[in-house]
Amino acid sequence: MSYKALKVAQANYKNHIQPELGQHLLNDLRPLEIQKFLNKKETKLTGGTVVKFYTLLNQIYKMMLSWNELKNNPLQGVSKPKVEYKPKTTLSKGEAHRFLSVATNYQSYMAFWLALQFGLRLGEALGIQWQDIDLKHNILYIRHAYHEEEDKLGRLKTKSSKRSIPLSQYQAEYLAKYKEKQMPRSSLVASNTKGGFLIKSNIKRARIQICKRAEVPNVTFHELRHTHATLMLEMNEHPKIVQQRLGHEKVETTLDIYSHVRPQIHQESTERFSKFFEG
Repeated sequence: MSYKALKVAQANYKNHIQPELGQHLLNDLRPLEIQKFLNKKETKLTGGTVVKFYTLLNQIYKMMLSWNELKNNPLQGVSKPKVEYKPKTTLSKGEAHRFLSVATNYQSYMAFWLALQFGLRLGEALGIQWQDIDLKHNILYIRHAYHEEEDKLGRLKTKSSKRSIPLSQYQAEYLAKYKEKQMPRSSLVASNTKGGFLIKSNIKRARIQICKRAEVPNVTFHELRHTHATLMLEMNEHPKIVQQRLGHEKVETTLDIYSHVRPQIHQESTERFSKFFEG
């Protein structure tokens, strides 16, 4: 568990689980009591947040089972909260170009460029060092991520996050030129004006301004990563390739992006099928 995930789990337990269920010992709780607690939280919080409570309790109970402190997991009789799906926003190719054109005036530019060019997560983009880029063989290595809470490079989100991504000739040349002109010199590819790590809150502020000035949808950083995946799928790239580029553990996660591509792409696919089938 990452430092950030640990802090979130501790806060969830302290602020939500303990006040509601703290009068009982965890091994004395019945499924009905837990179900009532989750149902109550669902009326006030998002499904995604309540799922975190369910997951935390499940982790605690599984640990207690492994220690022989419990005979059964009370959550086996509890319905897992449902997460309401919210469609992700992505940029079209033209919008992505407009976004980057405006972003060149911001110190966060390279973080955005890395997200759109390679589909990197924010922590991954902030953790890329020049030593992770092999310009001789045109390969980008994703080896670590930046953890702002600890202000240092640390482990990646999953095992599959550790990966290598081929660079196109254009990408390799662009990075080589950027490195040559980078001021101040830094071991980081995306750095602040002092050569250190970029601050996530500043990146968020810049992103909102850029979207407004570029007149594109107000996308999150993660949706820039999603934009990269969507554009690759729209150009008929094989999902396994996209999966490996993004560092998804399962190809199903990547395939799910198919349901998010823009409506006109589905229409074009329908037209191609009709011509093939009826031709």
